[in-house]
Amino acid sequence: TALFGDHMVLQATDPNDSATSAHLAGLSAPGATVALDVAFDGKVEKTFSTTADADGRWDIGGLKAAMNQGPFVLTLRSIGQTVAAKDVWFGNVVMCTGQSNMELSFPDIYDNVSLINSANTPEIRLFQVKLRQEDSPLPVGSPVPSTSNWTLASPRTVKSFSAICYFTAKAISDRIMCESGACYFGLIETCEGATDIQSWMSAESREQARKTCWAMPGEATPAALPPIAIGKHGSPSQLFNGMIAPLAGYSLSSIL
Repeated sequence: TALFGDHMVLQATDPNDSATSAHLAGLSAPGATVALDVAFDGKVEKTFSTTADADGRWDIGGLKAAMNQGPFVLTLRSIGQTVAAKDVWFGNVVMCTGQSNMELSFPDIYDNVSLINSANTPEIRLFQVKLRQEDSPLPVGSPVPSTSNWTLASPRTVKSFSAICYFTAKAISDRIMCESGACYFGLIETCEGATDIQSWMSAESREQARKTCWAMPGEATPAALPPIAIGKHGSPSQLFNGMIAPLAGYSLSSIL
């Protein structure tokens, strides 16, 4: 699965909607059984099971816990293979995407030394997706290239991460304060500077935009969207296909 690993953050259950739950998605052999054990304090509390479809895709939902619950150990088992993720918490999961404003990292910010030194917040976990362009959408749950797996926010790890993404989570955490202290956040940075909006749109959303958004009132709907005029990634939907589509099975609280 795309984001499964140590220090992962899963989306906490909405206290106003007990029906909400976190999901994990991934790939296995077609028709294979996929099991997920959720353990706390060395004891398996619950086991989930599903069957991969004809393309090997699987989805497990029903993962429920309140904000700041953890640490859990999650173990995936399928076709004789086992992989575990330790130090897993439930919190707010935020996807941060866009162009250079979102990509701007700590060293590019004014007075960055004091800001970097203040970023000792291990309850905020970081996951950074690397550039990947695809002509067709990658399956949900496909592995994605990343600079590293989930890491704890610290003066060392935040230096190359999106400053806007981090400081938004830090400001929210400082403002709302969870019962047990600062709130857990899982931040997924998937952005690239100097890119056109069409690069980040699915083929379906581009077609919908053509019908509804790309004409002034009274004008005829264009037969096609205008070509991408800026940026180094000139093919429509390629960044969506490679950097957004495989993450779609991971439950989020918001997109920034």
